[in-house]
Formats: sequence, structure tokens, C-alpha cells
Amino acid sequence: MRLVLGMLFCCFASTAAPQPGTTVDEALARLHAAYLPAADRPPIGERLALEIVGATGMPQSTSAEIRVGWDEGPVLALSLDAFRAHASAHVVRVEREGLTSSRLLFERPSAGNEPKRGILESMPLGAMPQLWGLAAEGVVIDPLLGRLIFDRVEHAEGSDHLRVTGRSPAGPAVITLHATSGRVIAFEADARDGRVRLRAFPIDPPAVETWRIQRMGRRIVTRLDQLVIRGEPYGPGSILPDLPVRTASAPEQPFSIGDWLDDRPAGGPAVGWTVVLFVIGPAASDATIAGVRSSLSAAAGRRRAEANDAERYWLRYRLRPVVIVDAPQPAVTVSTPNISEDVVVTTDVSQTIDRMPVGASAWVVAIDRDRVIGAVGAVGDDDGWSERFVDTMVRSGMGDAGERGD
Repeated sequence: MRLVLGMLFCCFASTAAPQPGTTVDEALARLHAAYLPAADRPPIGERLALEIVGATGMPQSTSAEIRVGWDEGPVLALSLDAFRAHASAHVVRVEREGLTSSRLLFERPSAGNEPKRGILESMPLGAMPQLWGLAAEGVVIDPLLGRLIFDRVEHAEGSDHLRVTGRSPAGPAVITLHATSGRVIAFEADARDGRVRLRAFPIDPPAVETWRIQRMGRRIVTRLDQLVIRGEPYGPGSILPDLPVRTASAPEQPFSIGDWLDDRPAGGPAVGWTVVLFVIGPAASDATIAGVRSSLSAAAGRRRAEANDAERYWLRYRLRPVVIVDAPQPAVTVSTPNISEDVVVTTDVSQTIDRMPVGASAWVVAIDRDRVIGAVGAVGDDDGWSERFVDTMVRSGMGDAGERGD
């Protein structure tokens, strides 16, 4: 798979022209223009099937999808294996889907106000003529294959296909295009360690606004190799690590979440859960904490009205806010101007936001005295999130501990 990704992390060149007398440069220019977004053109999409035949003769296959459109400016979206990229005239974003690193997001400014260039400078993709820049004198520099020289255009009589042939440093290269649209049909070229074949299939892309990649609540990284697996997502039955925390007023005196976990606080009734409210630093405020406290209290009150004695035990909880500061360890200074209380802070991002549901800036996690998680919820704008969280909290408690009503 590393070879496949290496082949894909590049760009290629090709040619297209509606008349048999078209020159190589005219054909390459037409190819380039076919994948440039424009406000007066509908979006286009293609599914790409790539096959790499190595020196052993054994093929490796992968697929990708590319979309080009206009969303308040030019945009290009690309999916490749677990990676999903979106480039506008201003910014390139890449996420890794389906993995526990989904909290992480690669982001960098777009180069030269051009999405194709921005994608290539962020992910040097190869064997994709759709991403080639504008060629000169039939020459394209490919990050993987090197200098490609195209020198001949053939327009088959009675066909809408155009063949542009040339050479890579390793051997022959040929691209087949639609003569009228300039879009790619197929591409083949010799590589140093084998041969690459690409087929493109037109698709109807969804609305361009659905291509966007969510930024809110994400941890921004500056290298693609930082989009790595951190740990399994938290859920009922997981163990919350004994995270180091400190207060803003006494940062030199660290303690841990485990220090909170006496299930019978002095002077009060026993509680089933400690509910830790994790909030990303910029979103932390008195209003956020008060809103979560109110929503959980209301949801627990409604659930309590129909609960039996055993269930009521698992509706007892205490809320502990923790502000997450994305700063190098052991950062001890934090400014929280929107919070009046002596806030508790952690800088352990990999064991907090990297393992939480995507799309939020605050989460609640119910843990018992052994830090076993009973429920995890992303804080939302309506009370639905708190109802779901409280219901899971009760069901986890009853399932794990049976009837306990002390």
C-alpha cells in the first residue's frame, strides 16, 4: 500500500483537442482547463481506479474520487483511501476518515490562490492528470515519475477519444482524453519500479457545500504524518486515564482526576457518577458551564420522575469542569478570562479531544470510582444531547452494577 500511495502522491500531464490538427500544448492546455473550477460551470466529479504493477508483476489497486466546483470561489475535493481533502482559494484541509484520529485536521494556506496547486503542495499526488499544472512545450514535471515529455497527438477517426503519447524517464507514457471536454479517460506510464494505470469514470457529485470539512472542535496539525491513530474512541466500558490536571491559581501543585473519585462526598449523599465536563479553551466560559449544568439537571429530573430506586442512584452525579488547553507539556499558565471560578486545566490533548466525538467543542464523560466510563456525550445546542447522555448513564449503571441504592 505504501507503493500505491507513493504513486498516487503525484501529478501528471496529458492532452486534449477537438480537431485532429491540435498541437500537444493545445491539448495539454485543454486538459488543464477541464479541471479548473468556474462560477458559470456545474461541478464535475470522477471516480479513479488506479493499478500499480510492480517489478514482480503483481498488481496493487486502489481508488480515489475527485470533484471540482464553485463554492463562493474555486474548490477541489479529493478522497483517497482514508484521506479526504478539500482545497479552496484560501485554505487546504485534510482529514483521515474512519480512524480514531478523526479529531485531528491538517490545515495550511492554499498556494497561489489555486486549489489544484494547494492540494499538490499539501499532498504531492501522482498518476492523476486531473491535477497537472499547465504544461509548456509538452513537458510536465511529475513528483513521482520525473520529467514527462509528450510529443504526439492522435485523434482516432470516428471517435471522441484523443491519445497523447510521450515518455517518462522509465519508458512510454500515454493519456486518453475526451476530445470535446478535455477530461481524462485513461492514463498509463512506465515507472522506475513498474507501470501505473489509471481509469477515470464520470460521476454526479453531490452539492458543493457538502464537500466542506468541519473545522470546529478540531485539533490543527501542520504535517500529514501527524494524522495518526491516537487511541480508541471513548465509550461505555472504556477507562478514562488518570489525567494530570492543575488549577489556574496553583499551577505548581498538579493533581489528577482520580483525586475526585470518592463516591460519597463529605456531607452529601452517595453519587453514582462523576461527570467530567471537558471544554476546549477558547469555548470555556461561565455561560457554557452553566448551560451544561442546567441541561443535565433538567434531563436527570425528567428521568428521575419515572425511575425506580435503583435507577435513581445512577442519576446522582456531580459535575467537574475541565478546560483543555492545547499547549506543550508541562504548560502551567493559562488565561481563562470568561470563567470566574478557579478553573481546572489539562494539556493532555491526545487523551481528551483526540478521543472524543467530532464536531463539538465540549463533551461530558460520566465515570465511576474506578474511572470506568458509563456515558460520553458531545454538548449540543438543544436538550437532546443531555437526554441521550442521562439515559446511557442510567443504563450503564444498571447493567454494570445491578441494583445499588445506598
